[in-house]
Amino acid sequence: MYAMPPLLTIPQAASYSGLSAYALRRLCADGTLRTVKSGTRTYIVRASLDALIGLDQSQHQQQ
Repeated sequence: MYAMPPLLTIPQAASYSGLSAYALRRLCADGTLRTVKSGTRTYIVRASLDALIGLDQSQHQQQ
């Protein structure tokens, strides 16, 4: 198994979290999730997504 990168695209974050892409975009737009913009792409900071869905770093590293 491989480690998830610290930045996730919307489709990666949807697959990882089980949330819809639409819901993730809304959470990004309202500032709930931290994001990084690169050109036209939006990346979600995985640590903020983990905090939202209730994972801490020690749980994630064990998976």
